[in-house]
Amino acid sequence: MGLVGFSDVYRTQHGFTGGWILKNSWWDGLPPSSEWTHARGSHSIAYFLQEVSSADEAQTCPNSHCPQMWFKCGSLYECRSKATIAYARAANQALHLRCTDSSPFVSGLCEKNEPLFLQSIRPWGGFLSVACFLRDQGEASPLLDPPAPVVNRRHSRRQLDGGGGDAAEGGTFCTPPIPIDDVALMVSPIAEEAYANDPDLCGYYFFPYELQEEINSAEGGFEVSDMGVEWHRSAYAVNAKDYPNLDYALLHRDTHVQDRVRKSTPLISTDA
Repeated sequence: MGLVGFSDVYRTQHGFTGGWILKNSWWDGLPPSSEWTHARGSHSIAYFLQEVSSADEAQTCPNSHCPQMWFKCGSLYECRSKATIAYARAANQALHLRCTDSSPFVSGLCEKNEPLFLQSIRPWGGFLSVACFLRDQGEASPLLDPPAPVVNRRHSRRQLDGGGGDAAEGGTFCTPPIPIDDVALMVSPIAEEAYANDPDLCGYYFFPYELQEEINSAEGGFEVSDMGVEWHRSAYAVNAKDYPNLDYALLHRDTHVQDRVRKSTPLISTDA
């Protein structure tokens, strides 16, 4: 991984203030499979430097495969409402989800490809979380809230096998306590709401100073390499006119302009 900057004031969701901004080879992915290329989520440098708001950042790096960025709704009636759909779209957050059931750690919580909504994510302790989902099935009414009792299919399979009722087929289920990133291995947004991160601006992470110090004391330090390179002025396409004997075709082809982080602007009427 490469350190590209730092912030002494950015505060993480775990309460760490200050740290390094880094670029890592995993992009937005999550091990152990190369198929899960967006489960972890990332941000732009501008976000960690607090140059853009969270709303603006969601337009650049929506992280639509990261469970923490999915739009939450409390009941089936609320999830299906036009207002909720509009709010989720305005926030650039995925609302309609589907079960993939492809996690190597937890399976059988939902039927593959069944439509779902995220109801809640709550911390459990030890950096683990419990995520609860609503099945997008059956009738929805403002009088039915919640639409069904919370049931964990994983722990009710024996009851089903033994003919002890169909409670596990209710409209709501929750995961066992797991790392929040692992939820992305069993549920994902529908294709229409899998908004892509800007590949030019996203892909950065925050590494708190405190975490670095903890790892340093426990593991005995980091191995860091630094290399300085000074290029001759002929190596830059902008100076091509000064070196007519050199072929700059490949350099021109591989030179790109980096995109800029998009910011909201005030709504100003142009009417006279």
